[in-house]
Amino acid sequence: MSNIKALHMLKMSYTYNNAAFLVSDQNTTITKGALTSQIDELLYYINLNNYMEVKIDGDPRRHETKNYPEVAIREAVVNAFAHRDYVLHSTIKIEIFDDRMEILSLGRIPDGLTLEEVKDGMTAVRNPQLVHILDKLKYIENYGTGIRRMYEAYNGTNKLPEFEVRPNSFKVLLPNVNWRKNQVDKSDKKDNISEETVLFMLEKNGKQTRKELQQVLGTTPYHVRKLLNELIEQGKVKKTGKSVNTRYEKR
Repeated sequence: MSNIKALHMLKMSYTYNNAAFLVSDQNTTITKGALTSQIDELLYYINLNNYMEVKIDGDPRRHETKNYPEVAIREAVVNAFAHRDYVLHSTIKIEIFDDRMEILSLGRIPDGLTLEEVKDGMTAVRNPQLVHILDKLKYIENYGTGIRRMYEAYNGTNKLPEFEVRPNSFKVLLPNVNWRKNQVDKSDKKDNISEETVLFMLEKNGKQTRKELQQVLGTTPYHVRKLLNELIEQGKVKKTGKSVNTRYEKR
């Protein structure tokens, strides 16, 4: 009981509050399950798609750089859950493109603060009890420094995260540090891969993950996802499993 009190999970009447409900396995808000489990699974899935670029030059050691700084991803994802407006009936949306990752959370910045004020270190809390719980569970570090930590994660690169504030949402755009404009031509060539090629590889190799197909075909995440979605709509490919266990097979 003392730990529950320390996490601010109880009302004055000693019943559980809404924040306790959100981090419990009984949470039914949009997607079922504890928010902490959702955060963990989402970070794991994103990490599977956070590819490493390796460069070998005159230095005795090879240079390894992931497309997206892990600190920036964690801050953006945790903030999306901690500060979203749970009254709005929609979902947190995360999309990974060739040149960027977008994390969209429901609800604009509370308390009438502007984006510039938040960048300067001013804090606005929509869900104080939830933030307190996530802080105690070590999901939040140095509360109020999330945006600054995202910027710091991009130190040494020539790119910076961007933020869009809308009437009912807040979007974080994390640039792919390994993306270069001259890759566009290469991507255009890779995008010549057809639906028939995907079907052939599924028939040859059996069930495949999207990442496995992408590596075998040498195409982009966006293109293989587009082809698979089109084949599923046509009834030629079957999708099984969820999240990291998702597989695709020819019908």
